[in-house]
Amino acid sequence: MKTRQAIEYFGGVARLAHALRIWPQSIYTWGEYPPIGKQYEIHVRSGGRLPVDDNRAQDGRDSEGATNVEQ
Repeated sequence: MKTRQAIEYFGGVARLAHALRIWPQSIYTWGEYPPIGKQYEIHVRSGGRLPVDDNRAQDGRDSEGATNVEQ
């Protein structure tokens, strides 16, 4: 699923964030696709209506959307 699809399904960024129990600001860091862990959570919370697209989610971000950078 694309981030935009999830936002539209839940009725806005704030409602999606509430459903996932995260800060709305986290969603703005996702880019075109939510992180894979969040896609699975959205899939479950949407009753399976939003499918997981695991080919598009592996972008080096963790489940909250933060970039994983090793130093």
